[in-house]
Amino acid sequence: EVGAAVPWHQDPPYGDPARTTTFAVPSFTTDIYIDRSTLENGCVWAIPGHHLVGHVPLHGRDQDDLFAHPQAVPIEMEPGDVLFHAVSTPHGSPVNRSRDVRRTFYVHNLCEDVRQDAYLRGWAERFGGWDDARHERLAGMIRERAQLGLEQSTSELCPLTADGFVTAPSAGSEPRAWEARMRAIPESRRQQMRALASARSASAR
Repeated sequence: EVGAAVPWHQDPPYGDPARTTTFAVPSFTTDIYIDRSTLENGCVWAIPGHHLVGHVPLHGRDQDDLFAHPQAVPIEMEPGDVLFHAVSTPHGSPVNRSRDVRRTFYVHNLCEDVRQDAYLRGWAERFGGWDDARHERLAGMIRERAQLGLEQSTSELCPLTADGFVTAPSAGSEPRAWEARMRAIPESRRQQMRALASARSASAR
């Protein structure tokens, strides 16, 4: 074994067993791949469709069984590829058995609903939340990019405000779209999905 595995998990705040629902507004992680990510060097695997059922109990489960789950899929990526994945999606990475480095740059999107519910206490008390200093740090990065002659965003969909970057829904998008999709999943099916039952019934997308 060359590299360490990343055990199967959901990103915060979905590790909490009490979180039985998913937030209506998506929160996601943007993975920017610096190196190739392959089966040989331990690419991330995910179980699609399970992002709408809240907490999925993964802790203590056999890792090999999770990678062998009939709905688990490997996500191989090339340098420069970008992956967007919901933080509630169960995912993990096996051991890197190659000599290749697998570097990824992560950007975590945090919607206001999640921040208010899960981050104003606990994590924020330890590490601090949004404040004037963080705003100025980001504003300074934008100014430095301009001074270096680097490409500047011309989009008005994600301006930096006093409250952080604020995104507006694109034309035709449905506000709080996940709310309706969650309601469409029968409770019996939701329980199956939380238990990672292997039955291949219609999955949420």
